[in-house]
Amino acid sequence: MKILIACPIPLSDRGGVQAAVTRLAASLRDAGHRIVEHWPDAPEASAAAERWALPLEAGTGSGGQPALMALPRAGLGVLQLGRRLAAFRPGTVNLHFLRGQAVYYALLKPVFGYRLVLSAHGSDLMAPPDTLKPHLRRILRAADAVTVVSRPLRDAAIGYGADPGRVVLVPNGVDTAFWTPDDSVPQEADSIVAAGRLVAVKGYDLLLEAMTRLPARVTLTLYGQGEAEEALMRQAEALGVKDRVRFAGHADPGALREAYRRAGVVALPSRSEGMPLGLIEALACGTPAVATHVGGVPDVLDGTGGAVVPAEDVPALAAGLEEVLARPHDPVGPRRLAEGFSATACDARMERVLLGLDGTAREMQA
Repeated sequence: MKILIACPIPLSDRGGVQAAVTRLAASLRDAGHRIVEHWPDAPEASAAAERWALPLEAGTGSGGQPALMALPRAGLGVLQLGRRLAAFRPGTVNLHFLRGQAVYYALLKPVFGYRLVLSAHGSDLMAPPDTLKPHLRRILRAADAVTVVSRPLRDAAIGYGADPGRVVLVPNGVDTAFWTPDDSVPQEADSIVAAGRLVAVKGYDLLLEAMTRLPARVTLTLYGQGEAEEALMRQAEALGVKDRVRFAGHADPGALREAYRRAGVVALPSRSEGMPLGLIEALACGTPAVATHVGGVPDVLDGTGGAVVPAEDVPALAAGLEEVLARPHDPVGPRRLAEGFSATACDARMERVLLGLDGTAREMQA
C-alpha cells in the first residue's frame, strides 16, 4: 500500500516524536509498503527515505479554516499539498502530532479518498493550542482511526469528540535489541542523565532546582537542544549549580545509549507527556529512572525500575533522585519493564491500523 506519513514538527528538532515516526516509516518500508514522509523541513531526496519538505500554514479560524490573515499562504499550501497528493495517491494518510495542519488533510480527504489515521503523542491532546481546541472535534471525527500512546491520551481524544470505537491505544515501542544493558560499561553512581528537547514542557527548570537539594557530588548531564537552552544555562548559573551541570547538545543513538548505560539514574521531570520514548530506552539499558506522574509514565514505570513522583514538585523530585541513586545497581528491574514495549510488536499493530485491519479500541500490550 502507498502510505503518506506526515508530521508538522521539524524533523531537525530530533525529538521523541520524530524518532517514533521515522522508525515506523522504516518498518513499513521493510514490510513492502511505499512510504512518503511529509515534514516541514525534511530533505526532498534521501538514500533511505522518500520525503516531502512542505511547510503548511497552521493558523486556524472559524470553522477550522485557516485564519483570514493566513489565507494567502494557506491557499498556496493547499494547492501544493493537493498536487503532491494527486501525484502520489496514498491509500492512507497518517498524521502524527495534531496541529492546525490536520485541517488540510481532513478537508482533502473526500477529494482524494484516502483513509485518514491521526496519531496523538502527548501535549498535542493534553495541552492543545487554544486556536486548535474549537476544531478538534471536527478533525477527530474526520478520522477513520485515532491512535494514542497512553490511556490519558485515549481519554483526552474521546473527551474532544473522537468516536470511542475508532480510538486505538498503541504504546511507543523501542528497539530492545539496540537499547540493552552492558556490564562492561562502568557505572557513574552519582550521575543524572536527562535527554529531550530543551523546552518548557520537559520541566528541566524543575530539575535544575532539584539539583540544589542534592549532595554536591551529584552531577547532571542534559542532552538535547531547544528554545529554552540559554534560559536553562542562566538558571544553572543563578542557582549555583553551573559546575555540576553539563549541556551536552544533541547525541546520536549510540552516544545516548552509552550515556544511559553509565548513568546512575535518568530523570524525566516533564509537565506533560504521552508515552515518553526516552524513558523506555533508558529502562531498556538497565538504568533506573525518576519521572513525573504525567501521561503514560505510570503505565511504564514502577518502583522496580525507579520512582514516579508528582509533577511540579521539586522536593519530591529531588528526594526521588537521591533515593534511587542510593540503591545498588541492578539492571534487571528496569530492563524487565522495557521489554513490555517492543518496537516490533508496536509497529506491527500500527501497520494493521493503517491498513484498516484493526480499528477497535482494544488496548495493545506488546
